[in-house]
Amino acid sequence: KNRECDNWNFIVDEVELSDKNAIEALSIPEILKRYQWNQIDVLKIDIEGSEIEVLSTSNEWLNSVNVMLIELHDRFRFGCTSALEKAILPFSFDVESAGEKQLLRNKSPRPIT
Repeated sequence: KNRECDNWNFIVDEVELSDKNAIEALSIPEILKRYQWNQIDVLKIDIEGSEIEVLSTSNEWLNSVNVMLIELHDRFRFGCTSALEKAILPFSFDVESAGEKQLLRNKSPRPIT
């Protein structure tokens, strides 16, 4: 919601669906259910600080991801990196970092049943 930025660099805020600029957001579990998927081969997350919300509810789906590329935006919202670290703790991921970008490879992915 930063109108000063280019259209590829903006931050969203939660609003009522009745807002004329509202765009419905879907959670990862909702997407998996909608398309009847039980695993994700490659997941790219670049959501300008909303990583905290997505990762805070990731226990049910994160282990079904084979490879994840995530851009962390602590400069917009402190806690994004911590949210990722906490989310992957129960699982077995190899992590490579390059600045704000993280590449994660799941050593033992499990499809959602």
